[in-house]
Amino acid sequence: MVTERTNGLLTFSHIYSFALTKAGEEIAALQAGLVDVGNTCVVYHPTTLYINSGFPRAVPFAISDVRPAAEVMYKMYYEGETAKILAGEYAKQGLTFLFVTVDDSYVLESKTPITTLMDLKGKKVACLGSQAGWLAAAGAAPVGMPVGPRPTALQTGVVEVSATPFEISYPFKLYEFAPHMIQTGWGAVTGNPISWNTEKFNQLPADVQKILMDTGKEAFKKNVDFTEKWYETSLSLAKAAGQIVHPAFSAADQAAWSALLGEPVVDWVKAAESKGIQGSDKVVARYIELTAATGHKFPKQWAVK
Repeated sequence: MVTERTNGLLTFSHIYSFALTKAGEEIAALQAGLVDVGNTCVVYHPTTLYINSGFPRAVPFAISDVRPAAEVMYKMYYEGETAKILAGEYAKQGLTFLFVTVDDSYVLESKTPITTLMDLKGKKVACLGSQAGWLAAAGAAPVGMPVGPRPTALQTGVVEVSATPFEISYPFKLYEFAPHMIQTGWGAVTGNPISWNTEKFNQLPADVQKILMDTGKEAFKKNVDFTEKWYETSLSLAKAAGQIVHPAFSAADQAAWSALLGEPVVDWVKAAESKGIQGSDKVVARYIELTAATGHKFPKQWAVK
């Protein structure tokens, strides 16, 4: 699309992220100019992209349906003060933000059935991000682990459960080792942002820069279609291979779980302020506001400060 719109001025050579770097090294690769544009998966950069990574993961039981969740995220990233704050984190790293994918809500894939909140007690759960604290509150034992090692970890008993968006876990075939799945209802999250090395971006003509920014917005929306289709197809194939999908956690379980969490949004904002990170409160407050405006009902009214 960009190549066509720039009349062939920009062409792209694609390299898989982990063929070039290890997880967590993507920002450094962009800064060093190893690539011009690339993915910086937010969960691998919880410090440098604290707000981008954290704001949807700080608010329990938000919107799980990708499409309405993405409509909220679009407003967060492209409208008003939140757009400036979120893009600002990339700017501080010498990167120009273009767009970010919205991933489906986390699922739990387990070796034995998990159908209620009580079933989590004592389970060793592979997880990344602040949701590890939510699992701990439910009595589980979170184990910080990228998705790649999880098939082996599930096979060897290092963990018994994996927590991740299904669209992320499916390519790793976790269902072969953890055939039981339940939707957490935690809410859709930001996933893979695409950003450009700012020094190189600024060398492009102004009209090309505009094409890139406009195309980024379009890609944000088109990715929702891709994610929905991917989820539907992947889930169908996983079921055919033997995955058992259990009903999502009940409203009563969500309410009980929420009561165990205290005020995770307040904790997240305080942690940001202790690190000298400004704007987290404005971003997460707007996220809660926009989410509620869709008609979504949280099991608990989350405080921000």
